[in-house]
Amino acid sequence: MHKIAGTVLSCLLITAVAQSEDKIGLPQDIAPVIGMATAKPITERTEGEYQIELVLPAVQYDIVHRVIDLGKTAILDDVETETTPITRTLFFGGSSQIPDSRVVDTAGNELTKNSVLKRLQNPTAVLVSISGKKVDPYYLQLVKDDTIIITLGRRDGKGDSELLPKDVTISPIIEITGARTNETVFDKSSAIKPFQIQNKEVLKEYLAPGQIGNFDQVNFDRQQVLIFAWRGSGQDKLSYAVESPKDVKFSLQRGRTRDLRSHVKIYAVRLDVVLETTQAGFR
Repeated sequence: MHKIAGTVLSCLLITAVAQSEDKIGLPQDIAPVIGMATAKPITERTEGEYQIELVLPAVQYDIVHRVIDLGKTAILDDVETETTPITRTLFFGGSSQIPDSRVVDTAGNELTKNSVLKRLQNPTAVLVSISGKKVDPYYLQLVKDDTIIITLGRRDGKGDSELLPKDVTISPIIEITGARTNETVFDKSSAIKPFQIQNKEVLKEYLAPGQIGNFDQVNFDRQQVLIFAWRGSGQDKLSYAVESPKDVKFSLQRGRTRDLRSHVKIYAVRLDVVLETTQAGFR
Protein backbone atom coordinates (compact mmCIF):
# COMPACT_ATOMS: atom_id res chain seq x y z
CA MET A 1 0.00 0.00 0.00
CA HIS A 2 1.39 3.36 -0.93
CA LYS A 3 0.37 6.77 0.38
CA ILE A 4 0.66 9.68 -1.99
CA ALA A 5 -0.72 13.15 -2.34
CA GLY A 6 -3.33 13.27 -5.08
CA THR A 7 -1.38 14.74 -7.95
CA VAL A 8 -4.00 14.68 -10.65
CA LEU A 9 -5.50 18.10 -11.31
CA SER A 10 -9.24 18.03 -10.78
CA CYS A 11 -11.55 19.04 -13.58
CA LEU A 12 -13.06 21.58 -11.18
CA LEU A 13 -10.46 24.13 -12.25
CA ILE A 14 -9.68 22.94 -15.76
CA THR A 15 -11.72 25.34 -17.83
CA ALA A 16 -9.54 27.00 -20.44
CA VAL A 17 -6.19 26.59 -22.15
CA ALA A 18 -3.85 29.44 -21.31
CA GLN A 19 -2.74 31.37 -24.35
CA SER A 20 0.96 32.24 -24.33
CA GLU A 21 3.57 33.07 -26.89
CA ASP A 22 6.28 31.56 -24.69
CA LYS A 23 6.98 27.88 -25.04
CA ILE A 24 6.42 26.12 -21.74
CA GLY A 25 8.74 23.21 -21.12
CA LEU A 26 8.14 20.08 -19.09
CA PRO A 27 7.59 20.63 -15.35
CA GLN A 28 10.49 20.70 -12.90
CA ASP A 29 8.40 20.26 -9.77
CA ILE A 30 5.71 17.84 -8.62
CA ALA A 31 2.12 18.64 -9.54
CA PRO A 32 -0.11 20.70 -7.26
CA VAL A 33 -3.31 19.23 -5.85
CA ILE A 34 -6.88 20.47 -5.60
CA GLY A 35 -8.15 21.45 -2.16
CA MET A 36 -11.28 23.04 -0.74
CA ALA A 37 -10.65 26.20 1.29
CA THR A 38 -12.74 28.44 3.56
CA ALA A 39 -11.44 31.67 5.13
CA LYS A 40 -12.74 33.57 8.16
CA PRO A 41 -11.47 36.38 10.45
CA ILE A 42 -10.29 35.58 13.96
CA THR A 43 -11.95 38.23 16.12
CA GLU A 44 -10.84 36.83 19.47
CA ARG A 45 -7.14 37.12 18.58
CA THR A 46 -4.91 39.82 17.08
CA GLU A 47 -6.87 42.34 15.05
CA GLY A 48 -6.48 41.68 11.36
CA GLU A 49 -5.68 38.01 11.78
CA TYR A 50 -7.59 35.40 9.79
CA GLN A 51 -7.45 31.68 9.14
CA ILE A 52 -8.05 29.30 6.26
CA GLU A 53 -9.45 25.83 6.73
CA LEU A 54 -8.02 23.70 3.94
CA VAL A 55 -9.09 20.14 3.13
CA LEU A 56 -6.88 18.09 0.81
CA PRO A 57 -7.27 14.58 -0.58
CA ALA A 58 -4.82 11.90 0.50
CA VAL A 59 -5.01 8.93 -1.84
CA GLN A 60 -4.03 5.40 -0.92
CA TYR A 61 -3.74 3.01 -3.80
CA ASP A 62 -3.00 -0.66 -4.11
CA ILE A 63 -2.28 -2.67 -7.27
CA VAL A 64 -4.26 -5.87 -7.13
CA HIS A 65 -4.16 -9.01 -9.26
CA ARG A 66 -1.20 -8.83 -11.61
CA VAL A 67 0.54 -6.85 -14.32
CA ILE A 68 0.95 -8.60 -17.66
CA ASP A 69 3.79 -7.50 -19.94
CA LEU A 70 2.89 -7.51 -23.61
CA GLY A 71 5.91 -6.15 -25.40
CA LYS A 72 6.07 -2.51 -24.35
CA THR A 73 2.47 -2.41 -23.11
CA ALA A 74 1.60 -3.23 -19.51
CA ILE A 75 -1.99 -4.31 -18.81
CA LEU A 76 -3.04 -3.52 -15.26
CA ASP A 77 -5.74 -5.87 -14.04
CA ASP A 78 -7.07 -3.57 -11.35
CA VAL A 79 -6.18 -0.80 -8.94
CA GLU A 80 -7.96 -0.23 -5.65
CA THR A 81 -7.98 3.29 -4.28
CA GLU A 82 -9.13 4.85 -1.05
CA THR A 83 -9.27 8.60 -0.53
CA THR A 84 -9.24 10.24 2.90
CA PRO A 85 -9.23 13.96 3.75
CA ILE A 86 -6.32 15.79 5.36
CA THR A 87 -7.15 19.09 7.05
CA ARG A 88 -4.85 22.04 7.53
CA THR A 89 -5.63 25.22 9.52
CA LEU A 90 -3.51 28.10 8.24
CA PHE A 91 -3.09 31.40 10.10
CA PHE A 92 -2.38 34.79 8.51
CA GLY A 93 -2.03 38.41 9.56
CA GLY A 94 -0.69 37.84 13.05
CA SER A 95 2.48 39.07 14.73
CA SER A 96 4.63 36.32 13.23
CA GLN A 97 7.06 37.51 10.57
CA ILE A 98 6.74 34.21 8.72
CA PRO A 99 3.17 33.03 7.99
CA ASP A 100 2.39 29.34 7.73
CA SER A 101 1.75 29.59 4.01
CA ARG A 102 1.06 32.01 1.16
CA VAL A 103 -2.10 32.81 -0.80
CA VAL A 104 -1.31 34.01 -4.31
CA ASP A 105 -2.76 34.37 -7.80
CA THR A 106 -1.48 32.52 -10.87
CA ALA A 107 1.16 35.22 -11.42
CA GLY A 108 2.56 34.67 -7.92
CA ASN A 109 1.19 37.92 -6.43
CA GLU A 110 0.06 37.64 -2.81
CA LEU A 111 -3.63 38.31 -2.23
CA THR A 112 -4.85 40.78 0.37
CA LYS A 113 -6.77 39.75 3.45
CA ASN A 114 -10.00 41.35 2.20
CA SER A 115 -9.71 39.59 -1.14
CA VAL A 116 -9.10 36.20 0.49
CA LEU A 117 -11.99 36.59 2.96
CA LYS A 118 -14.37 37.62 0.20
CA ARG A 119 -13.43 34.92 -2.29
CA LEU A 120 -13.16 32.10 0.24
CA GLN A 121 -16.24 32.99 2.26
CA ASN A 122 -17.74 29.65 1.23
CA PRO A 123 -15.89 26.38 0.50
CA THR A 124 -14.00 27.02 -2.75
CA ALA A 125 -11.74 24.88 -4.92
CA VAL A 126 -8.13 26.11 -4.83
CA LEU A 127 -4.85 24.93 -6.28
CA VAL A 128 -2.37 23.84 -3.59
CA SER A 129 1.40 23.65 -3.91
CA ILE A 130 2.43 20.93 -1.47
CA SER A 131 6.11 21.36 -2.36
CA GLY A 132 6.21 24.88 -0.92
CA LYS A 133 7.34 26.33 -4.25
CA LYS A 134 5.69 28.47 -6.88
CA VAL A 135 3.47 26.28 -9.07
CA ASP A 136 5.32 25.33 -12.23
CA PRO A 137 3.87 27.12 -15.34
CA TYR A 138 3.28 23.72 -16.92
CA TYR A 139 0.44 23.02 -14.49
CA LEU A 140 -1.16 26.45 -14.92
CA GLN A 141 -1.97 26.01 -18.59
CA LEU A 142 -5.43 24.60 -17.95
CA VAL A 143 -6.64 26.67 -15.01
CA LYS A 144 -8.55 29.94 -14.82
CA ASP A 145 -6.56 33.16 -14.58
CA ASP A 146 -8.38 34.00 -11.32
CA THR A 147 -7.55 30.68 -9.65
CA ILE A 148 -6.44 31.01 -6.03
CA ILE A 149 -3.21 29.21 -5.18
CA ILE A 150 -2.16 28.26 -1.65
CA THR A 151 1.54 27.49 -1.21
CA LEU A 152 1.97 25.32 1.86
CA GLY A 153 4.87 25.71 4.26
CA ARG A 154 6.96 28.60 5.40
CA ARG A 155 9.10 30.51 2.93
CA ASP A 156 11.92 27.95 2.98
CA GLY A 157 10.38 26.11 0.03
CA LYS A 158 10.21 22.77 1.84
CA GLY A 159 6.47 22.36 1.64
CA ASP A 160 4.34 19.96 3.64
CA SER A 161 6.32 16.82 4.50
CA GLU A 162 3.22 14.73 5.25
CA LEU A 163 1.68 15.42 1.84
CA LEU A 164 4.81 15.15 -0.27
CA PRO A 165 5.24 11.84 -2.06
CA LYS A 166 8.07 9.87 -0.54
CA ASP A 167 9.30 8.61 -3.92
CA VAL A 168 9.57 11.88 -5.81
CA THR A 169 12.19 11.51 -8.53
CA ILE A 170 14.36 14.32 -9.83
CA SER A 171 15.85 14.35 -13.32
CA PRO A 172 19.63 13.76 -13.43
CA ILE A 173 20.15 17.16 -15.09
CA ILE A 174 18.04 20.21 -15.96
CA GLU A 175 19.35 23.20 -17.90
CA ILE A 176 18.44 26.54 -16.35
CA THR A 177 17.98 29.23 -18.98
CA GLY A 178 17.37 32.95 -18.63
CA ALA A 179 19.40 33.43 -15.43
CA ARG A 180 22.16 36.05 -15.56
CA THR A 181 25.39 35.80 -13.58
CA ASN A 182 27.95 38.41 -12.59
CA GLU A 183 31.57 38.55 -13.76
CA THR A 184 32.96 36.66 -10.77
CA VAL A 185 31.87 33.29 -12.18
CA PHE A 186 34.59 33.53 -14.85
CA ASP A 187 37.21 33.31 -12.09
CA LYS A 188 35.60 30.17 -10.64
CA SER A 189 34.95 28.02 -13.68
CA SER A 190 35.87 27.26 -17.27
CA ALA A 191 34.43 25.52 -20.32
CA ILE A 192 35.49 22.09 -19.04
CA LYS A 193 35.53 22.63 -15.28
CA PRO A 194 32.21 23.83 -13.84
CA PHE A 195 31.74 25.81 -10.66
CA GLN A 196 29.74 23.53 -8.32
CA ILE A 197 27.37 25.30 -5.92
CA GLN A 198 25.43 23.41 -3.26
CA ASN A 199 23.44 26.08 -1.42
CA LYS A 200 21.36 29.12 -2.33
CA GLU A 201 23.34 31.63 -0.26
CA VAL A 202 26.57 30.94 -2.15
CA LEU A 203 24.69 30.97 -5.45
CA LYS A 204 23.37 34.49 -4.79
CA GLU A 205 26.94 35.81 -4.68
CA TYR A 206 27.51 34.88 -8.32
CA LEU A 207 24.20 36.00 -9.81
CA ALA A 208 23.15 39.36 -11.20
CA PRO A 209 20.62 41.22 -8.98
CA GLY A 210 17.11 39.79 -8.99
CA GLN A 211 18.07 36.44 -10.56
CA ILE A 212 17.72 34.06 -7.61
CA GLY A 213 14.04 33.45 -8.44
CA ASN A 214 15.14 31.46 -11.47
CA PHE A 215 16.34 28.78 -9.06
CA ASP A 216 13.16 28.33 -6.99
CA GLN A 217 12.72 24.85 -8.46
CA VAL A 218 16.17 23.65 -7.33
CA ASN A 219 16.10 21.34 -4.31
CA PHE A 220 19.55 21.83 -2.74
CA ASP A 221 18.99 18.80 -0.50
CA ARG A 222 19.18 16.65 -3.64
CA GLN A 223 20.65 18.88 -6.35
CA GLN A 224 23.58 21.19 -6.97
CA VAL A 225 24.00 24.00 -9.47
CA LEU A 226 26.77 23.80 -12.08
CA ILE A 227 27.97 26.95 -13.82
CA PHE A 228 30.23 26.69 -16.86
CA ALA A 229 31.61 30.16 -17.67
CA TRP A 230 34.31 30.88 -20.23
CA ARG A 231 35.38 33.25 -22.98
CA GLY A 232 36.11 31.91 -26.42
CA SER A 233 34.94 31.66 -30.00
CA GLY A 234 31.34 32.61 -30.63
CA GLN A 235 30.95 29.16 -32.17
CA ASP A 236 31.96 27.31 -29.01
CA LYS A 237 29.28 24.80 -28.08
CA LEU A 238 28.80 22.92 -24.81
CA SER A 239 26.40 19.97 -24.84
CA TYR A 240 25.63 17.03 -22.57
CA ALA A 241 24.37 13.48 -22.78
CA VAL A 242 22.72 11.43 -20.04
CA GLU A 243 24.68 8.18 -20.26
CA SER A 244 22.64 6.58 -17.47
CA PRO A 245 20.40 7.82 -14.60
CA LYS A 246 23.60 8.51 -12.61
CA ASP A 247 26.05 9.51 -15.34
CA VAL A 248 26.11 12.77 -17.29
CA LYS A 249 28.78 13.52 -19.88
CA PHE A 250 29.49 17.09 -21.01
CA SER A 251 31.23 17.74 -24.32
CA LEU A 252 32.82 21.01 -25.44
CA GLN A 253 33.31 21.65 -29.12
CA ARG A 254 35.52 24.62 -29.90
CA GLY A 255 34.61 27.05 -32.66
CA ARG A 256 37.00 28.25 -35.36
CA THR A 257 36.09 31.93 -35.34
CA ARG A 258 38.52 34.28 -33.60
CA ASP A 259 35.88 36.51 -32.03
CA LEU A 260 36.01 36.52 -28.24
CA ARG A 261 32.62 35.90 -26.68
CA SER A 262 31.44 35.23 -23.13
CA HIS A 263 29.62 31.93 -22.59
CA VAL A 264 27.64 30.86 -19.51
CA LYS A 265 25.78 27.58 -19.16
CA ILE A 266 23.89 26.70 -15.96
CA TYR A 267 22.49 23.34 -14.90
CA ALA A 268 20.80 21.79 -11.87
CA VAL A 269 22.29 18.32 -11.39
CA ARG A 270 21.26 15.66 -8.92
CA LEU A 271 23.89 15.16 -6.19
CA ASP A 272 24.38 11.45 -6.90
CA VAL A 273 25.19 12.02 -10.57
CA VAL A 274 28.76 11.34 -11.73
CA LEU A 275 30.02 14.09 -14.05
CA GLU A 276 32.48 13.86 -16.91
CA THR A 277 33.63 16.62 -19.24
CA THR A 278 35.49 16.10 -22.51
CA GLN A 279 36.74 18.46 -25.21
CA ALA A 280 36.14 17.64 -28.87
CA GLY A 281 37.93 19.06 -31.90
CA PHE A 282 37.14 22.27 -33.71
CA ARG A 283 33.74 22.64 -35.38
